[in-house]
Amino acid sequence: MTENYQLKGAVILSYRLAVTSDSIPQSLISLITFILLISPFIYIVFFSYLFGKILSKNINDPLSKLKHATENIKENNLDFNIEYPYNNELGEVISSFEEMKNELKNTLNKQWNMEEERKEIISGLSHDLRSPLTIIKGKVEMLLEGSYKNEDRLISYLDSINKSTDRSIELVNDLNLINKLDSSDFNINPTSNNVINFLNQQITNFKDMAESKQIKIKLITENIQKDLEYTFDKNSIIRVMDNIISNAIRHTDLHGEINIKVTLYKSKLYFKISDNGNGFSNDDLKFALNKFYRGDKSRSAKSGNSGLGLYICKAIVEKHNGEINISNNSLGGAQVSFYLKFN
Repeated sequence: MTENYQLKGAVILSYRLAVTSDSIPQSLISLITFILLISPFIYIVFFSYLFGKILSKNINDPLSKLKHATENIKENNLDFNIEYPYNNELGEVISSFEEMKNELKNTLNKQWNMEEERKEIISGLSHDLRSPLTIIKGKVEMLLEGSYKNEDRLISYLDSINKSTDRSIELVNDLNLINKLDSSDFNINPTSNNVINFLNQQITNFKDMAESKQIKIKLITENIQKDLEYTFDKNSIIRVMDNIISNAIRHTDLHGEINIKVTLYKSKLYFKISDNGNGFSNDDLKFALNKFYRGDKSRSAKSGNSGLGLYICKAIVEKHNGEINISNNSLGGAQVSFYLKFN
């Protein structure tokens, strides 16, 4: 610039700033550059490995549980549970496997119960048939040895053989009836019946048997008119009454008393048969309604009790939408109560 501030000329200085490797090693720069280039691949590999580990754990854990479960089933052990808290596809698989295991367990239990019941039936049948068949065989052997020459003895033996044969037939019929009653497709044939006439007929049927022991049978009714009609399978309920009343007469002493009380209440027909005999024992009260329960062995053998009577009664009553119970009354004798329910 002149003294008068006039422009005389200009100077331009240009300088480029650049990073030089004079202070940073070239190897470090190359390393940093290499790391920056491969870092995305490192992230991909790392997260792929981490995801794979988590996925592997989530898959291996339920698969391990399933493997352990199959080993238990192979060893006939079904008392286990598979716990898997996650609600995903594998959780659904495990849930289905658990349901399959429970269904298999229920099926096997049913088969086991059926097998045990089959063994029980065979054992009971062999036990009950042994006595009458032994009597028949013994009498026949004695007849073959010459006892038939004595007419009185011949008649006595034939009578014993006849009764033992009837007993065997009755037992087989009881078993056939049980098989029918236990079948799901068994149907009763309910018809309308006059209640008073039905009860009077039952008492008449046991008149001779009761009079032989001088036992009085008393009928008590409540809310039952002479023309009352009620629906039930007559033949089946006759079987129930026969079993209960005959047992009551059998276990009641001379000059005893049997009361039959029948009540209509809220569309249900209630029966209560009680006696002043020796009553039920503690074991009887627990098990008398079970199949083949005989209670006192000596008394069972003497009376011909097969352990099927009350079980048959229970099955028939339940087919009538009812329920049966046994107890001891205030006099210490036995009491059997049941009701029928039909619209």
